[in-house]
Amino acid sequence: TLSGPRSNVTLANPANVRIRINGQPVELGRRTFEISAEEVEHPDKLQVVTVSPARVKLRIVRSEESD
Repeated sequence: TLSGPRSNVTLANPANVRIRINGQPVELGRRTFEISAEEVEHPDKLQVVTVSPARVKLRIVRSEESD
């Protein structure tokens, strides 16, 4: 949940809100990552109030590198 001046909240574009998870180093397989407010990228005039869900489960696989 984001908070801030009404006009900023109303005009906020969801595409400008992102979660960045540090996956280094991580092993292959299913992993659970905790998400904190500090990992939420958001417009400057807004603040993160809550993060829900606070955890995500991801399946980590090796990708094929292209030349």
